[in-house]
Amino acid sequence: MTVDRPWWHAHNAGLEALSAEDRRWLPEDAALPTHVLQLLDAVEARFAAARTVADWADPHDDPADPGEHAEPREEEYSRVSHPERYVVVGERVQAWVDELVARGLAGPEEVPPPRPLGPSEAASSGDGWLLRPRLELDRVVVLRPHRAGALPLVLGQIGSEAVVVAAGSPAVELALLPDCGCDACDSGSAALLQEVDEAVLPVVDGSLRVRVTAEREQVASAGSARTASWARSDTRARRRALGRGAYEHAGPPWDPAWPVRRPSLFA
Repeated sequence: MTVDRPWWHAHNAGLEALSAEDRRWLPEDAALPTHVLQLLDAVEARFAAARTVADWADPHDDPADPGEHAEPREEEYSRVSHPERYVVVGERVQAWVDELVARGLAGPEEVPPPRPLGPSEAASSGDGWLLRPRLELDRVVVLRPHRAGALPLVLGQIGSEAVVVAAGSPAVELALLPDCGCDACDSGSAALLQEVDEAVLPVVDGSLRVRVTAEREQVASAGSARTASWARSDTRARRRALGRGAYEHAGPPWDPAWPVRRPSLFA
């Protein structure tokens, strides 16, 4: 029986399989270094020992033709068949928390959730967040790294089926996981757990760079970068909270023994 490799080992194996010519075009830090592989292996071990829901496949994959992905059916967009299985997101996040604390890299602190946005608020700051999350958080834990200058990791729980990952002080939201729980957006547990890892890892390994203005938000890490811009109405609302300045977050790796991983250029 073939056992699928976890995404981080599959990632490096895929890079190694490229031709020398193709590897020339890769970012400098495209391959995951040994210390990151070991960290992810340790998180996976903790997660595997505590998880309560088994893996599930992408329901849109064609088993007769691997790699082919069927378009979701219209009725799937309004259907949530198994909301209970998304507890794996919180369990994966908890595995990260437990491993980072056990390594002596950070200490956890539970803080009050931010006040939810009112119905007429498009953007608002406060409660330790640069911009308040649009969804109400039930619980917030901040992992404060012991290394000076390193970015805090902020984890907000929504019920038992979703987590907001944020970083810095004031906190900037990086990801809502899952961003949608409907059947149409379900891509299987492996993809979802990879999203969790890829949201948390750049904060911890020091490769995260965030720049937020009223007009746009730029997030970069080793091997990836994205830019989001806003409609004029949203920009006006964001400017009331942010003014015309720019807010930037960056910090060193949580472990002083880890080398710095360079973020990609902003898209």
